Amino acid sequence: MRLLHQKVEKLVKPEEDDVRFYWMPTEAASVVLTTGSSQSELPPKYYVL
Repeated sequence: MRLLHQKVEKLVKPEEDDVRFYWMPTEAASVVLTTGSSQSELPPKYYVL
């Protein structure tokens, strides 16, 4: 997550953008309630931007 933060930080324009990162523990995915979408899934191991 810290590596992702460092890479995104280079792309963010502080005067225009507001980006937040939240850690979601693996066990939290099983207790998420959803409406209007499929059941929550575990977050991927990485994101490609």
